[in-house]
Amino acid sequence: MQDASEGKRRPADLPDGKIVGFIGLLSEWVDQDLLVRLARAFRTAHIVLIGKADVDIQALTSVANIHCLGPRPFAELPGYIAHFDVGIIPFVVSDLTKAVNPIKLREMLAAGCPVVSTALPEAEGVGSGVTVARNHDGFIVAVNRALANTLSGGEKRAISDPMQDEDWSVKADEIVGIAQGTMLKRRPKAGHPVRYLLCPPTSLPIRDMFVLDHVPWNADWRLMEIGIGPGGTCARLARECAEVVGVDISEAVVRQLSYLTKRLPNLKLICAEATAGVEVGPKVDAVVSCDTLEHVEDPDGFFAFIAAHMATGSQGHVLFRNEMADEMHGVTRFASHDELCSVLGQRFASVEVFRARLRPWPEALVRVFYGWMEALKKPAGTAERKPQRFDETQFFRRMPLWIRLSPAINIYWYILLVLCRLRGQTYALTPVTESDFRESCSLYIRLRK
Repeated sequence: MQDASEGKRRPADLPDGKIVGFIGLLSEWVDQDLLVRLARAFRTAHIVLIGKADVDIQALTSVANIHCLGPRPFAELPGYIAHFDVGIIPFVVSDLTKAVNPIKLREMLAAGCPVVSTALPEAEGVGSGVTVARNHDGFIVAVNRALANTLSGGEKRAISDPMQDEDWSVKADEIVGIAQGTMLKRRPKAGHPVRYLLCPPTSLPIRDMFVLDHVPWNADWRLMEIGIGPGGTCARLARECAEVVGVDISEAVVRQLSYLTKRLPNLKLICAEATAGVEVGPKVDAVVSCDTLEHVEDPDGFFAFIAAHMATGSQGHVLFRNEMADEMHGVTRFASHDELCSVLGQRFASVEVFRARLRPWPEALVRVFYGWMEALKKPAGTAERKPQRFDETQFFRRMPLWIRLSPAINIYWYILLVLCRLRGQTYALTPVTESDFRESCSLYIRLRK
């Protein structure tokens, strides 16, 4: 679908202007009230509906900027999707639609088209290009945001790339593999299982869910984590990959967590500053860093370090809080997308930046599970200085106690992670816009070498 949609001429029956598009059967499960509200909210845009109707659609055809084009041959659909500014799945949420898996959702994503959907279970966690709206007002807001954001080629590829494994040939390979008693080897992909960790203790393992959901790897990969904190992510990765290297600026943290290297022989912990000119070993297949960049005084050196340790064809994943100056608990922030890109420089073959938001369900769980532990984020010494390193926190100061309690503590966190997974991916990713740099938020940088 992606290849077929590139370079397509605008179909003659597609009106000029912004296009909000839907492809599929216009049946009882299509929310006509929502479509009418959408048309009235965006009178200068066009709501284009392609497909057969088996219900009365007079309420739609009577609205000037709703265009019911009827069915079109499948081979022509990519030409229409190529000119959609945003695709929509405007289904009424019912027992019926909760069980559907709209193929057209994936076809629009495969063409690099962002999609707004009502709250269908199968729309959750499909990819960064999908925004799920809980009500009509939220749907209209999401469509407005998509219409206002003109996507670059890289941003469209970020939407379409995750759909590569949704090809029918890949599904056929899976079926053949199952029939033969073994799964055929596939590309590395994210969505790894949640496992219980006996140790080490963690203060909040929610970043582990980001890694499990969005960082792809194979069992024979060599990974590096920069900024290991309490060690939970490192330990989790070491259980999944051939070798893991954890890098931390604090000698105290590395010394405190050295017991993990005895339990996990494929885990290596190194005390080093992640900056230009520092080498800690052979190149790796992937670099992961969560909640560290905001505490780095030299971000240019930080990305130079990452680039120096990435093998050709490898990937980097950096998640961090980019906060407003009056809210900063770190020392680094970026005021614009251009400023961030200037720091990244020309070191990488491709760079993609997303805003990462906890979905409503895990966000509610975090408030319940984690609210009582907020005090542990305070510095170990004076309350006036915010901790910039893990060894400056109250949690680290009490690590000997937490290590002894970790089997019980980690049951608590394991329950949280399992609950987070009940409704799909924990984080929603959307291509970053300039407005995201005008408020405190989490940003995710995906790098390829």
